[in-house]
Amino acid sequence: MDKTTPRITVLAAPAQHPEGPDFFENGDIVYVETWLGKVSCYRPGRGAVDFAITHGGPNACAIGSDGCVYVTQIGSVWRSWRAERPAVPGIQRIHPNGKVETIIDRVDGIVCAAPNDLCFGADGRLYFSDPGQWIGAPDHGPTYIFAVSPDGKGEVIAEMGEVFPNGVVADRTAGIVWGETQSRLIKRKRPDQPVEILGQLPQGHMADGLKFDDRGRLWITTVLGGGFDVLDPETGAMEFVPCPHYPLNCVFQGDALIVADRGLWDDASGDVARDGRLIKVDVGVGGPPLFRGALT
Repeated sequence: MDKTTPRITVLAAPAQHPEGPDFFENGDIVYVETWLGKVSCYRPGRGAVDFAITHGGPNACAIGSDGCVYVTQIGSVWRSWRAERPAVPGIQRIHPNGKVETIIDRVDGIVCAAPNDLCFGADGRLYFSDPGQWIGAPDHGPTYIFAVSPDGKGEVIAEMGEVFPNGVVADRTAGIVWGETQSRLIKRKRPDQPVEILGQLPQGHMADGLKFDDRGRLWITTVLGGGFDVLDPETGAMEFVPCPHYPLNCVFQGDALIVADRGLWDDASGDVARDGRLIKVDVGVGGPPLFRGALT
C-alpha cells in the first residue's frame, strides 16, 4: 500500500468536533458537531447546512432503514466542555420531518452514561458503545457495548473496565467489532462466541472510528497517530495510511473515505477544538454497504 498521503478534499469547514459521518442514497452526508449540539448535512455542490438541533453533545450518527437518523448523545458534560442546552445521555432519533426524540436512555436496566458510536448490525439490531466519561474521571464506572433489537429490547454485549470502547462496526458474520482507545485493542464479538482480540494499534495511536473495506480490512482512525491503521482481521497484518490533523471517524463513499477530522490542536482551547473539517480522502478502495435497521 502506498504510504504517501492520499489526495484530500475539504468538503465542509469549520466544524466543531465533527463525528460519525453517514450518507443518504442521494449523496448527502450527515455528521454531528458535538460542541454545537447539532447534526449538520453536507450537500454536494451546495455546501453544509443545519440538519437538526439535538442539544447536548451528539457524538455519532447512523441512517436507519426508516429514513431516520440515529444519534449517540453524550449528554451535557465532556471534560472542560459544557453544553449550552442539556440533553439526556442515550440514543436520539431524528425523523425526516426534523423531530428529535430520545428513544434510549438505558439498556437492560443500565443507565446510559455517554454513548459514543453506533451502527446497525446484520441482525437488524442497533449496537452502540458507552465508555462513559474520559478515563480517570471521578467515579468512572464500567463501560459497555450494547445491542438493542427493533422492538426495543436490549442487552449487554460486553462489559469492560476503563478501556474506553469507542468506534463500532458490524461485520458480515453477524458479529460486532469495536476499538478501545486506551488499550489500543481491536476486538470482535460473534454470536455465542467469546470476545476475541483482532489486533493492537501501535503506541501513540488512539483507536476511534472504524469501517470495513471491500477486501475485509478494517480502516481505523488513529486520532493522534495522524492517519489510518489498516488491519486485516484474519491475519493480523497492519499497514498505515497518513491523513493530516486528527481523523476521528469515517465512512466509505465510492472509492473514498469521508472523514470527520477534529482539526488542529489548540493548546489554548484544551480538548475543545473548534476548527474541525469534513474531508474526502481518496484511498482507492471502497467499502461494502452499511447495514440499515430501525427501532419501533
